[in-house]
Amino acid sequence: MTLIVALVRADCALIASDTRVQLYGRSGLQGHQDGASKLRHYTEAWSAGSIQPRELSVFGDGTLSCEDMRARLRDLAPAVRGRVGEWKHYGVPQSTAAAFLVRRDPDGLVLYVADFMQGRLERAVRWGMDASVPIADPDIRPAIYDRVGAARPILFEAPAYRLLALLSELYVDVRELCGPDGSVSDDMEVGVLRLEGDRVVQEHIAPTRAVEVGC
Repeated sequence: MTLIVALVRADCALIASDTRVQLYGRSGLQGHQDGASKLRHYTEAWSAGSIQPRELSVFGDGTLSCEDMRARLRDLAPAVRGRVGEWKHYGVPQSTAAAFLVRRDPDGLVLYVADFMQGRLERAVRWGMDASVPIADPDIRPAIYDRVGAARPILFEAPAYRLLALLSELYVDVRELCGPDGSVSDDMEVGVLRLEGDRVVQEHIAPTRAVEVGC
């Protein structure tokens, strides 16, 4: 139900998320609340999920092996798919369910994507990007996909000092596409990992208006 962008490059990795929670009842959308943190912090790692915080247990404490994460994904996926089916019954147009983790492995900075709908765990080292796009009117979803896709090469090629500013531009654009009462908040939160020699430096940008991030 949210816009999450997870990115890994040779020099850094990050997960960004908006902070809006939409409130649904049996009669459909009831309203929304902003300011909800969707990021989880670990030692030298960040994660976020597009469904509910408990799905982030697929990553354990952030240090699990691929095999252990896949085993947890197999256990969690049926229940997640069941909840998505229930939400659709009440008018929630959720079609994806994913969780994202960035951390440092022995071969470099890594992005993991746990796809609950497909029951699949993907891993990208030093070069990868994935996104969970927000719920939106079917007429504007293609424009959102196009905007996120267009940002991919820009974010990969940008100098490090420009990365957050370019990321914030993406969030502002998607927010405008969704509208003020849509599923994307005016603010965003970012968890960053940067390599400085052999050290991993963590940076947290608490929920901040997207137009101010990277300024």
